[in-house]
Amino acid sequence: MQGLLIDTTALAALALLGYIVGRRTRSHAPAIGKSTGDGIDQTQRVAIDVQRIVDRVRRQLASHQGRLAAFRHCVEELRDPAAADALPHATGAVDDILHSTSELTVSLAGAYDELRSRTSELSAACGGRLDGETGAYNRLAMIHRLHSLLDIDPEQKEDSLSVGAFALTSHDDVADEDLESHMARVTRILHSCARDTDFVARCGKDEFAVLMPQTPLTGAGTFCDRVLRRVGSELGLPIWCGIAAAAPDETGESLLSRADAALYTARTQPAACLFKHDGGTIRRYAAGTATTVAMSLAATETQQVPMPVGADG
Repeated sequence: MQGLLIDTTALAALALLGYIVGRRTRSHAPAIGKSTGDGIDQTQRVAIDVQRIVDRVRRQLASHQGRLAAFRHCVEELRDPAAADALPHATGAVDDILHSTSELTVSLAGAYDELRSRTSELSAACGGRLDGETGAYNRLAMIHRLHSLLDIDPEQKEDSLSVGAFALTSHDDVADEDLESHMARVTRILHSCARDTDFVARCGKDEFAVLMPQTPLTGAGTFCDRVLRRVGSELGLPIWCGIAAAAPDETGESLLSRADAALYTARTQPAACLFKHDGGTIRRYAAGTATTVAMSLAATETQQVPMPVGADG
């Protein structure tokens, strides 16, 4: 019993240390200042430009459709042996449709370039919401989305929001180029497991967060368990996870802190596993087989870890 208490205390201390380091190394969400109005104005201008491009392409397509209908009519006339004088007219129709198609091709290519340019402007106006390496949302976008979800139902009457925090490595011993490749592949798995309403974001060098609206803690555990198993079986990589569900009137910062605390507890383990923060304690989540990756079943018994002193939640 004494040995168990020592191990449990050591685990809690390591979780606290990881939690503090994570809090200090992560950047806080930038405050929304006066630039918001400018960003909205720029977004409106981009929307007007996109509508103009779409209208232009629609008119050109309609014009091309008319020429194509005329060409098809000429072809039908050529089927009539008595319509010998239709051949010169058909030749002119062929030249017309070829010229129209060439113009349409150039116009569509230009429209594509314009739309790509407007997309870049829109991304800049929104503060750069995507991670360039993985295509997932970044931490800034996740923070804004989290606050929006909490504003919808601040009392969380139906356990309507859970957060899953993932870490691909337990230590900083992976080369950057290999890590980026792994992160991109994990992103694809996260998106394939997520629902349309879930929000996948990259929150650090080797970390992700998934916001799961209308999902209780058990549902979040099922989702994360599936992710851990797929990453292990498809990529041959270990991944650690912590989950937490929003309590009534809880702030976004507190919810993320609890998910982080569960994640850093999981990262003290030698193999892939999932821990949950239920508001008072951090426990291993033992559903499914994710916690048995490279570990025996005997080592995955649910254990209770006292909350580190000073941790949020």
